[in-house]
Amino acid sequence: MTWSSDRSFAKSGLLTLFMRKITKPVAMIVPSGIMSIFGNAATTVLYLTKFGHLGSRAIADVNPGLYTSIPVGIIQLTAFSVKAHTLTLVFSAQGNELVQMRFIRYSADPHP
Repeated sequence: MTWSSDRSFAKSGLLTLFMRKITKPVAMIVPSGIMSIFGNAATTVLYLTKFGHLGSRAIADVNPGLYTSIPVGIIQLTAFSVKAHTLTLVFSAQGNELVQMRFIRYSADPHP
């Protein structure tokens, strides 16, 4: 992470996106992700599932603890630059302020 709108929640962080196999309700490969967010007082690990679209925006459910947990919010992709290798995500959870976070790709190798 190179920038965050809420430095107390997200001072730095890592975003990992990958494909994973599920078996229910039917066997398939689905996009997933893990965000490790390092704040002033805590480290938060969030799991990204159920990738989709809300109009023209890419979204995903955000789950705490496990991929099968009840979602606590959503993440929206609000900006993406192939040239600069950056993407900006907005995390929204009920009852909390929106948090914008910018990430930069540091590896093109799928198996660093």
